[in-house]
Amino acid sequence: MSRKLLGMLLSLGVLANVVLSAPSAHATYSVYLYQNGNNVDATGSGTINLTGLSDSFVTGQNKGGSLNPSDSNIGMGIVAPVTLWFGDISGPGSFGPGSATNASSSSGDPFYMGPVGSFGSLFVPTNYSSGASLSNTDVFDNTTLAALGVTTGIYTWTWGNGAGEFILYAGESSASPPSPSATPEPSTWVLFGTGILALMGTSRKKKLLQSWK
Repeated sequence: MSRKLLGMLLSLGVLANVVLSAPSAHATYSVYLYQNGNNVDATGSGTINLTGLSDSFVTGQNKGGSLNPSDSNIGMGIVAPVTLWFGDISGPGSFGPGSATNASSSSGDPFYMGPVGSFGSLFVPTNYSSGASLSNTDVFDNTTLAALGVTTGIYTWTWGNGAGEFILYAGESSASPPSPSATPEPSTWVLFGTGILALMGTSRKKKLLQSWK
């Protein structure tokens, strides 16, 4: 193999490393809502990308953990300062026939999704920056998903042309989330490419040694 071709392959490997390791603008925040003994638990985690939403500069206090399935409203985390972001939020208008119910206890970062549609709203911690991690838990004591009026299923809301995504797994525990697709991680691709280049270099060395014999 010529030095020129080997140099090109090395350059491609470096370029692939840069491209594949670049952070994605897409962000997902997920909540798992499930029966846990006599209670219903909600556990949330992930990140939010606020692209496509506008800062209202209106601040207030998060109402804490709550559910209103008939209006696709869900609150997570503690009562704490939040800021309203609004815009076009696409997704189902409900996740069951239930009315508003407050959680018995809550912990973690405040989050609330209000009405969805062309004037949808998200409440996130004041001074929140896109991509920052959120983690929270709500517990609804002595009840069931059916009593809360929740229809089990997977519900997805998006905004900013898909840059931001909120997924509710109603009836699924966070301990056993859906299996991710078997897509190799960027580091896997880089290691794979590096391995190929190393093998090519070894092969070239062998040919050079044979030519000296």
